Amino acid sequence: MHCYLERRKGSPNWYVHQYDAATGQVRRVSTGTPDRLRAEQVLAQHIIKLPHQIANDVTLVHIMLRYWEHHGQRVFSTNAVKRVMGLIVEHEPETRLYEWGIPQQKAFAAKIGRKPGTQRRYMGQIRAAVQWSFDNGEIPTMPAILRVEAQDGSGVRPFTTEELGSLLASATREHERRFLLLCLATGTRPRAALAIQWNGISEGVADFNQLGRRRTKKRYALAPLAPLASAYLEANRGIGPVIQWKGKQLATHKMTFRRIAQRAGVEGTAYGIRKAVAIWLRKDGVPEWDIKGLLGHSVGGVTERYAHYRPEYMRAAADSVERLLRAICPGWLASYLPVQAEEKAKLLINGGPYPIRTDDQFLKRGLVDMDFQGLKGSNDD
Repeated sequence: MHCYLERRKGSPNWYVHQYDAATGQVRRVSTGTPDRLRAEQVLAQHIIKLPHQIANDVTLVHIMLRYWEHHGQRVFSTNAVKRVMGLIVEHEPETRLYEWGIPQQKAFAAKIGRKPGTQRRYMGQIRAAVQWSFDNGEIPTMPAILRVEAQDGSGVRPFTTEELGSLLASATREHERRFLLLCLATGTRPRAALAIQWNGISEGVADFNQLGRRRTKKRYALAPLAPLASAYLEANRGIGPVIQWKGKQLATHKMTFRRIAQRAGVEGTAYGIRKAVAIWLRKDGVPEWDIKGLLGHSVGGVTERYAHYRPEYMRAAADSVERLLRAICPGWLASYLPVQAEEKAKLLINGGPYPIRTDDQFLKRGLVDMDFQGLKGSNDD
């Protein structure tokens, strides 16, 4: 079934023409509008509502629309899918899939991006859409789709230790501080930092494998937190998403990080934090197994899934991150540095102020007892 737009003589409106190759008949339906953009939207809805049938004369537009409606909206790279749909409507609005040979695909790739990496990414999205149509029986055979050869570049620039310190010092709002701290303390991807809920942080461990998260090649870690990061998060614990703005989870980190970077006078993206953490861990002599575990990289082997049961699981990585945080610690984080046991005892013996935080359960009990002993009958309500 081939669908396309065309005007009829004597009418300013666009019509959807539905051509049936089996019968050679054309069915026309008015879009009710002379506006081309609005007519294309009507065409898209018409294609989506078509009954399922195996088509030999299907267009690229048809393939992408069906893919978007039934699968593409739920993939992680939705922005790339939408971009490819726009490029196809712009450059190949009526091109039929089985008439789109490799030479035509190379010409299309040259139009959509100068860099081979961009061409590879967009052609990969088209291949995924065509493969989905074939797997679901909507097209009879899987045609050849161009595979663009491209070498991976060095990627984003990692931040230096000094730049990491400037970023932390420039975080003035609570959601900014939590975002940077989670990225630094765990080396996680920005998307994972935004998705984690408070119930995923417990007993000094951050579990980024949230309930209902789809498992992909982008693995998420079960990461032990450095004591300083754990102390800050526990003191500011809430409900819902750990990183939120006005009670809602952030949809993206880009604007938030851009504002922090502008204040800090630093250029780069949030992914540079992850690279900086990895470089720090390597320089600090952390075992490769622990680095891979913290970053969510695959180690290999069936026993990998049981790694977190080891008592020393990623302890070296957490200790190394603690040293990093202490080296770049800003004022808002420095007050959460754990107090040593000897210092706690000195504060109590000398009658000094009570420590604000402590992980010593017996010391907590002693402080509570002292508070109750100071109460008098007149105010003990």
